[in-house]
Amino acid sequence: MGVARHNTPRRRWPGALVVLLALLIGGTWPAGSLQAAPGRQGAATIRAQELTLRGPDFAAGQSKGPLQKDAGLILTLPATAVYTSPVILAPLPFSDLGCVWQAALPAGTSLLLEVRTSPEPEGKRWSPWTRIAEEDDLPSPAFGEHAGKLLSIPQRDGVHRRLQYRFLFSALSDGALPQVQRLTFTFIDARAGPTTKEIMARQGPHGTIKSVDRPPVISREEWGCPEGPYSPRWPPEYQRVTHVIIHHTATPNDDTDWAARVRAIWYYHANTRGWGDIAYNFLIDPLGNVYEGRAGGDDVIGGHALNYNPGTMGIGNLGTYDFAPVQPPMQDTMEQLIAGRPPSAALTPWVPLSTTTRSITTSPATAMSARRPARATCSTACSPPSARTWLPASASRKKRSPWTKATPASSAATPIGTMAARRTAIPSGRIP
Repeated sequence: MGVARHNTPRRRWPGALVVLLALLIGGTWPAGSLQAAPGRQGAATIRAQELTLRGPDFAAGQSKGPLQKDAGLILTLPATAVYTSPVILAPLPFSDLGCVWQAALPAGTSLLLEVRTSPEPEGKRWSPWTRIAEEDDLPSPAFGEHAGKLLSIPQRDGVHRRLQYRFLFSALSDGALPQVQRLTFTFIDARAGPTTKEIMARQGPHGTIKSVDRPPVISREEWGCPEGPYSPRWPPEYQRVTHVIIHHTATPNDDTDWAARVRAIWYYHANTRGWGDIAYNFLIDPLGNVYEGRAGGDDVIGGHALNYNPGTMGIGNLGTYDFAPVQPPMQDTMEQLIAGRPPSAALTPWVPLSTTTRSITTSPATAMSARRPARATCSTACSPPSARTWLPASASRKKRSPWTKATPASSAATPIGTMAARRTAIPSGRIP
């Protein structure tokens, strides 16, 4: 059991030999495979394959506006233009889709990527066009490389089989103009492996939260991580956690198998983005289940908040909460996870939030709010505006944690929580 992948591990763009396949449009499919270590119990098989488009591969699409298509996509005049691709038959049915593109965007220009997908081989029924939000809150990509949030297919559809994309170009004045050099899609099928229902059946009922003990955590082996408890490509490095940063994963809210979505996020972070592991320290689903994220145990440094990863614990709440309310089991578990510390760890489960942007800015972003905008930490795609209501609710529930106390709103540098140190026998290291 392991990862069934059709390209070699990479940090950025693959340089391996590629094979041309006859699809509806041109593209390159990287060759090779990556397998999990043999004998790893509980490891799931994640199927994935990449399609890379460059140069003349864009010629088959349709354009409206002054676009050149024979050597990439280049806006030739200061104006607006739209490029729409032909329909692409995916190399495998996919539950999730990753998008990474290489583009030059001089000052005064903009570029947007939108995608729609279809569950049918004939492509008769399509999803709405979805704008791919960029991940600007996680480790920076190479210069000129843009990475979008993982696009997740609603699990009620199972998997999708076709894809179409379009780029929207804009330039305000003469001079340098925007251009796209390369676009890579990662088609991920993370359905194989233990389901959330199976995991919960093995764990038994959690019952009502009656203490401040840490909630049960579904281990990496239990949710089917192909590399089990280890992270050989991104060895753990540690710093004592003093702050918590809360995210949402911007995935569908009506999923039924949250463990499969965790596996897809792991694959996108570890392989497509090239980090070697999932970025969040923990993930929580709407049922209140906690999934172990980054390998290495407590105090391990994750990759969930650009510039503020050391000393912070990143919690990824599964779903999209720009406007939807957080379900009580998720919020209760999040409070318990933050507050489940020994009495020696002074906790404050509420901090004032910066009003400079719509993003939630729990510490350390809050601690920095007097000196720089909150966007220095997270975009609204990673931390929803509705999250402003999550932690203040925690402050009113002190009966759950006799060791917590409210913090005056004037204090902007209060840590949310600390974690007791627990180490695993993995060498220390840092992500490049």
